[in-house]
Amino acid sequence: MANAKKPPPDRNASLTDKQRAFAEEYMLDLNMTKAAERAGYKKGSARCIGQKTFANPLVQAEIQKNMAARSGRTNVSADLVLREIGAIAFTTISDVLEWDEDGKILLKPSQDLSDGALSAIKRVTKNKGEIRVELHSKEAALNLLMRHLGLLNDKVEVTVSEGHAEQLKSAWKKAEESG
Repeated sequence: MANAKKPPPDRNASLTDKQRAFAEEYMLDLNMTKAAERAGYKKGSARCIGQKTFANPLVQAEIQKNMAARSGRTNVSADLVLREIGAIAFTTISDVLEWDEDGKILLKPSQDLSDGALSAIKRVTKNKGEIRVELHSKEAALNLLMRHLGLLNDKVEVTVSEGHAEQLKSAWKKAEESG
């Protein structure tokens, strides 16, 4: 059986109240299932409905509009976030500490630290004359950057046989009807 192509979405169509609620709720934690539950979909079908709602082009447009508005309000952009993650990923201990001629480790004066080095510092503690510097996780920051750049892909592709595809379609339809 050949797959019939779905017509493109009607550009004049509008979101339902639940779809609009989903788009707003999605902004809280970027979790499709939780957004569907908070938008009023049944808990048992929220995962399935959340994925389908999220894939809807009208909902996607609403989410993008909401994200752009939030970015404008907060003055936080993807570039700014990536710069911060990059600062954490590429700051080295020698950006924060230095060694004198005797091999003694010294904390560099704060006015000599770059903004990136300051961003990379998680905590500085002093106990009984000993200063301890802890940097944010370089590994976690590199992991985030690799994902962003497509160097780390942990998504799994699944191929479904025709018989199973029909079962999935049937289950999807039941979930939609109950949601």
